[in-house]
Amino acid sequence: MVNDKRIIYLVDDDDDDRMIIRQAVHQLMDSVNIIEFSSGYDFLANLVGQWPSDQTLVLMDINMPRMSGLEVIKAMQSDPASKFVPVLAISTATDKTLIDKVIASGAYGYFEKPVTYEQIGELATNIKDFYTRHYAAS
Repeated sequence: MVNDKRIIYLVDDDDDDRMIIRQAVHQLMDSVNIIEFSSGYDFLANLVGQWPSDQTLVLMDINMPRMSGLEVIKAMQSDPASKFVPVLAISTATDKTLIDKVIASGAYGYFEKPVTYEQIGELATNIKDFYTRHYAAS
């Protein structure tokens, strides 16, 4: 049974990446509701002023057309209702300067997108561990 108060928003323009991440996370966290968006623009348009207050996590791709993940994070930081919603950035980017910008903009962490089956499992474990630590008091 999905708990509507345990939500992970998965924002990525790549359908395959969303599917892989969703399946891997659901294997470890079957009681979380994963809501997907294929663009940062659609994500913000659907949630502005309607941010859930309980146990929400955002998994954000950084390199997306129209509105990058970095721009989405900055927009979230400027909205008092979403400022404290934790965001984990997930991207193929390995440029340290970009990663530092992402963290400085308000992301709670940064993970490289997985390529191998083992990396997919590691990413899902890292997401679960972050979620569990962050909401341990909830």
